[in-house]
Amino acid sequence: MLDELIQRELANPHSSLAGRRSEEIRAALDGDAPCDRVVDFLLRSGPYGEGFGQRADGLSLARLPELLKTPSGRIELLCDVIAGEIVRIRKELLEQPPRDSLLLIGRRVERRGGQRRGGLSLRLGIKACTAVRTMCTV
Repeated sequence: MLDELIQRELANPHSSLAGRRSEEIRAALDGDAPCDRVVDFLLRSGPYGEGFGQRADGLSLARLPELLKTPSGRIELLCDVIAGEIVRIRKELLEQPPRDSLLLIGRRVERRGGQRRGGLSLRLGIKACTAVRTMCTV
């Protein structure tokens, strides 16, 4: 996959890497795992990348920790607010007694113009959307 990405970028005449050798690009990549090298290549060859030495202030995998303003210096995908909500919801679900039925709420697109097919019909612009409310016994 990485070789294909490199070859595609080198073949693009509008790329900042056009005219360079693939061995040179591959040797300059950081990362121990293949996925790390792919991320490094994408960062460095992207619009904000350092272009493999062409822009000193550009992005690369090696510079990422110093550029991130998070306390850990890493990309934090789960913020404290959401983590707290997950704990609260999990606790709330475990404390509830089992029920005899479930309330399923779904969405479907109406196929027939203006005809109600059960449930609650909602009209959103030209496209029709139906909120379906169904009780299922367990």
